[in-house]
Amino acid sequence: MDDERPSPSISSVRPPDMLRAMKNAEAHCPQIAIVGAGKLGAALAISLRGAGYSISEIVSRDGEGSRRRAKALARRAGTVAATLRKAALRADLVWFCVPDGEIEKCARLLAARDWKGKIAVHSSGAMTSDELSVLRKRG
Repeated sequence: MDDERPSPSISSVRPPDMLRAMKNAEAHCPQIAIVGAGKLGAALAISLRGAGYSISEIVSRDGEGSRRRAKALARRAGTVAATLRKAALRADLVWFCVPDGEIEKCARLLAARDWKGKIAVHSSGAMTSDELSVLRKRG
C-alpha cells in the first residue's frame, strides 16, 4: 500500500495552510522579491519564508526610515535589503506591496532591469494590472 497522501488542492485548504499547499503544488519554487517593507510586505515576506519560499530581496525607497525597515525585515526573512535604485531583482516573481498611488512609480523605477521570464504582481484591490504595464513591455 502506498502511504503517501495526495497534496490538498489549493482551493481545499484554509488560509494558514494555503502557502504550503501552493508550494507543494509547484514543481519549481519561485524566488520572490518583495517591493515595500511596510505591514503587507513584512507579513508576506515572513509568511512566504515560513512556508519554505526563498525571498531574494526586500526592496525599499531611498529614505532613511524605509531603508531601516527594509534591513530589519530582510534580517527576519533571511535575505538582503536594497533600494529601488540598487535592487538586483534576480527573483522569478516580484511582488509590489506599496500603496496604490506608488505602484506605477515603483514599476517605472525598476523597468530598466531585465524582466524577461519574470512575473510582476501587486496587491492592490482597487488598481488593475495596467499599473505594471511598463514592465509588461520590458519582458
